[in-house]
Amino acid sequence: RDSPAGPTPAAAKPAAAKPKPRPPQGGKVIALTSAKHLAEILDTAGPNQLVVLDFTATWCGPCQQISPVFARLATDLPHVLCVKVDADTHGAVLKAYAVKAFPTFLLLRRKAELSRMQGADAGALEASIRANAGKPDPWQTASKSSGRTLR
Repeated sequence: RDSPAGPTPAAAKPAAAKPKPRPPQGGKVIALTSAKHLAEILDTAGPNQLVVLDFTATWCGPCQQISPVFARLATDLPHVLCVKVDADTHGAVLKAYAVKAFPTFLLLRRKAELSRMQGADAGALEASIRANAGKPDPWQTASKSSGRTLR
């Protein structure tokens, strides 16, 4: 019931639980925004999902040369998470992974390093990623299909 001063305030609602971060989507290169962003990517990646970190710099010629290859692999292998880490922006991440040369590619699964590659050898990068990519999770790809709805 309204009082002369105006409507009675509704009972305070409890704060909603913070939603769990959604797993990152593959099929494109993910530009890292912060160390926290990387932690979220690694925490939400599937247990058998490959995560590839590309440590790069805008001033690095070989980095720019291999960038389109990395982007193509991200598109060709959407079940692999491809993450670009800018050296000038994310120094703490470089230090955490002991990166000292560019480009450096780290292949991770369950946050553990499987492989490390330095340099812009497109053939070696593709071979290494494809060898460790595994097969797509059928449940991930099923959720992306148009499917049919039963009525």
